[in-house]
Amino acid sequence: MSTADLQSPAAAQARFIFSFIHTAPYCERWYEGEKWLRSKIVPLLENHQVAISFSGHMHGYERGLLNGVNYVTTGGGSWLDAFEPLVRDWPHITVGGFSNPPPSPINNGIVNEYVKVEITGNTATVKTFGFAPEGQFLGEIDRFTVTSP
Repeated sequence: MSTADLQSPAAAQARFIFSFIHTAPYCERWYEGEKWLRSKIVPLLENHQVAISFSGHMHGYERGLLNGVNYVTTGGGSWLDAFEPLVRDWPHITVGGFSNPPPSPINNGIVNEYVKVEITGNTATVKTFGFAPEGQFLGEIDRFTVTSP
């Protein structure tokens, strides 16, 4: 992602801009996220009205909203990370994460999951679907919407 991409005619006409990166700028378990992303990429996301930044790397699920950008860490899940300690409690990470009360069945972000984005008109609905450690489908475990500016 570059400033030129974010300032392109295609970006100006897009209903939504999403970023997809491997490591997260903000993370609560295992590591605190990438400092260089917070200093270099986060300002681009904020200044160019990126709706959602998706990342992985950490094997869990966290999300939050900061300065108009939704941050979603969707690591697909791995129960191997079940005992990872809190590294940093980011106040804007409000679902998953470590110290937020986990909505069942999200166990402080540790859940096998996948994320689906549905766009209808000027609304993007982000749905997260979970699986129990034994593999049974848990259904939708989280949802949020973003409206195009």
